Amino acid sequence: MAKPQRPTPVLIAAGSNHDASRTLTEALASLPQLLDDMVMTEVLVNPALGIEAADFSNLLITGTTTLDAASLNTQLKAIERRCGDRRELRSCGEILLDLDLLAFGRRQLHQADWERGYIQQLLEELSVLCADRREVRRWYRIIHPENPQNHEATV
Repeated sequence: MAKPQRPTPVLIAAGSNHDASRTLTEALASLPQLLDDMVMTEVLVNPALGIEAADFSNLLITGTTTLDAASLNTQLKAIERRCGDRRELRSCGEILLDLDLLAFGRRQLHQADWERGYIQQLLEELSVLCADRREVRRWYRIIHPENPQNHEATV
């Protein structure tokens, strides 16, 4: 696996709508192998968006990694599979685990996800938990540019 020169801050969205407590716990136990300085939000339960399915349990995770973006994403998808997520289950509306890399350093990924209310709410929580982390403050300002306090950060 190719590695960047220095640790890169990342933002990961995790979600599940089937046996969520077990699945998210199992997934979170695997992440310290990939991330240092890991911080996560509380779990937020919300209705499924765009599909007929059970409610989702979602959270955001931030940390730093020495993996490159492609290698990290490959590892996240491997965790999904180890937790039992399968394409055929997804087609039936059962998402055992979805791990999406939303940001890798200054690069925003999965652009449409940043517009979702639950992502914005969880990012607000994360910005308070990680007020001392420059990248988290920057990600918060992406979705809340009008917020005058913006956690008083200068980047």
